[in-house]
Amino acid sequence: MTNNRERALPEGYAITDARWRDLTKDQQQTVLQILKNGGAVSVSSAKKALPNATALVLLRHHGAIVGIGTIKPERVGYAKDKQAPEKAGYAFDPKMLELGYVVVHNDHRNKKLSGDIVTALLTRYDGPLFATTDAPNMKHTLRNRDFVQRGQEWKGKRGTLSLWLLDGKT
Repeated sequence: MTNNRERALPEGYAITDARWRDLTKDQQQTVLQILKNGGAVSVSSAKKALPNATALVLLRHHGAIVGIGTIKPERVGYAKDKQAPEKAGYAFDPKMLELGYVVVHNDHRNKKLSGDIVTALLTRYDGPLFATTDAPNMKHTLRNRDFVQRGQEWKGKRGTLSLWLLDGKT
């Protein structure tokens, strides 16, 4: 990442590495509830993807989980779907991993914490990535971390989605 955005986290916050299988059932439920409340992802899909995440980080506030971010496992079919002419209409390597599930609990928003989560993930994986989002704040976060918007925007279930790509680090 050429645009280094690491900063000191606000007091009481920490970002920790995690493996899904090492989380307690209660911690897993907390993560899934945060994802559900975020409204942008399918919780049933997340339940399948999280155990196989290439990277998983948790945002904690005084020890309590208040956010999550992952680099999802390879999903060729999903990546190809985003390339379709009625969606982004932009070809990229369908084996590229996806940055996703970047969500911060509502009580902890507007503190630039999603950017901290993305920065943490980018320090844990140095290959090319793609992301899709309909959230203006996440688009800003991706742009500030050297992702480039590609292709056209398309109508999603909740808003207008766009495709973002990050080349591997040099």
